[in-house]
Amino acid sequence: MRGRIGQAVFLSLLRQFACGDYAPDTALSPTRQLARRLHASRKAVMCALRQAARCRLVKVHERRPVIVLPKASQRAKQLLNRSRRAERAAHRPTVALLVSSSTIPPGNPFLAALINAIVRDAAREDFKVQIVPWPLDNPVAAARSLVRSAFNAAVSVDFRFNGLMALLLLQELRFPIALYNRLFPAIRVPVVHHDGRGVLRRLVDLLTGLGHRNLCLVTDFTDADTLNDYPLRQWIDCLAQKGILGHCRVPLRYLPSSAILRQHPHVIADLLTRPDRPTALVFTSRRWLEPLLAHPAFRRLSVPEDLSLAVFYPGPRPIVVPGGPRVTTVDADVNRAAECVLEMARRLLDGAQPLRNITTPLDIHLTDSIGPAPRDAPP
Repeated sequence: MRGRIGQAVFLSLLRQFACGDYAPDTALSPTRQLARRLHASRKAVMCALRQAARCRLVKVHERRPVIVLPKASQRAKQLLNRSRRAERAAHRPTVALLVSSSTIPPGNPFLAALINAIVRDAAREDFKVQIVPWPLDNPVAAARSLVRSAFNAAVSVDFRFNGLMALLLLQELRFPIALYNRLFPAIRVPVVHHDGRGVLRRLVDLLTGLGHRNLCLVTDFTDADTLNDYPLRQWIDCLAQKGILGHCRVPLRYLPSSAILRQHPHVIADLLTRPDRPTALVFTSRRWLEPLLAHPAFRRLSVPEDLSLAVFYPGPRPIVVPGGPRVTTVDADVNRAAECVLEMARRLLDGAQPLRNITTPLDIHLTDSIGPAPRDAPP
């Protein structure tokens, strides 16, 4: 066990050398500080430093500072590439597919389909993919365990806000990790993300082309993570660029995902009953669309004559307006998204630098739930 942990610590050091974290001819921090930084024991760090000395990365003298040798960064890169090639020749490397333990099995239909597609398609790759439950109560401890494990890289498919410290720790230790559909400008972590801006622009163009000026996006806390509010800002930007933001009486309705709240008769009623109600509603999930379709006030409206509807990520079960059409949907192609995640995993394993984000398209599946704006709608 000690040897495996020492090897994991050496790999962390190797990644840091390869990224230029240690300048040539400078002294490394004392062993105690290195152990804290690498979240390992002093014995494991000493083992890793001796291995680094054998690889001509550092010079180790007893009771003296450890000195970084010239060209240590280049040697570390060569060693990492050699290690990856040897590992692939000996056995298939393994990528951890991190899934929050609270979402196993995933309640989100798209996420469940995405995970299944990734695992299915990974059988054709020269690496393995293994689903790893990611605990929400102690993600930092899970990150340390991940670094000491036999995994070669990781992709988180449903990253949560409380895992931010774990993400920073993995970055500090240079463990290869990428995220799915979570963008953090302040943190340089590669991302496979949906083309939210492009599809929102197309949706707004479609609705304004049909005469709509009073639009509303209905979203909830799950869809708009506090660190991932790009869809909301992009929606507002699209309305402003079209010159209709001032015409939207309720451009954004932000509602938490609460089963009790969804049963409340007045929470969403004003979107149907107010005199200046929106003529088009776009939902970021079906969670709030279904209560709206079941609301008594909705029975007085016709789709699309009085109200146009669209929904993101509906899942496998179609949403049909009572006595009316299926609702227009915006969704990602699960198979294409799985391909992009596996492509990112390949890049992580290859050690490509810098790693660029991969964008997956979103498709609008247009139905009769979208039509021209009502004639009596205010300009």
